[in-house]
Amino acid sequence: MWEEISENIYASFGTETAAHAYLIVGKKVALIDSGLASSSRQLKEGLTSVGLTPKDVSYIFHTHGHADNFALDYLFPKSEVWMHASDATYVNARDHVFALTQSLNVPVVKWPNIQHTFVDKQVFDLGNFSIQTLFTPGHTKGSVSFMETTKKWLFCGDALFSTGLGRWDLVSGNKPQVISSARKILFSSPKMILPGHGLPIKARGSASIARQLERLMVEEVPEAFW
Repeated sequence: MWEEISENIYASFGTETAAHAYLIVGKKVALIDSGLASSSRQLKEGLTSVGLTPKDVSYIFHTHGHADNFALDYLFPKSEVWMHASDATYVNARDHVFALTQSLNVPVVKWPNIQHTFVDKQVFDLGNFSIQTLFTPGHTKGSVSFMETTKKWLFCGDALFSTGLGRWDLVSGNKPQVISSARKILFSSPKMILPGHGLPIKARGSASIARQLERLMVEEVPEAFW
């Protein structure tokens, strides 16, 4: 479903293996990940419901280069598509093994052309909202999170979930980096963490997120999301 989680911030919650997509509507519009084909209808209807069309989306910011995060990019031919260079190399090479197309049952992929790559701590001014990149590798070598600096909301892709750490057993994954990135997320002091799958981690005071992350890092339990 499509849900307004705060004024001018919307979520298209993916079903099954499809990643969530988040829409941030300022003077410029940014989409964080796009999702699988199974989410195409709700993504398009969600845009219509807030008075937007695909051409109104200025940026697509990717948390990483798996197919469940980029398979609907083709709906936004006018958007700038951004990804970390490490993952963009695989995606531009149309590497099916890296992108998990077989595992995600995506036999036909409309591959995006990644022409823009992030610099760590890069800031995007959307007007009313400001997005800063935070490199959080481990799930993939090029995994990136995004902090909305006013609300201190962190969109972390598959780096971290409310039920466990991101997977490290896929191509370019790295367990020590997953744990290090979880600590990096903790030290960024987010007020809410919005992952690529599953439920948000909501703060009841800043200490509550710290306790949850500390527990997850001690248990070192990888969640089975892609």
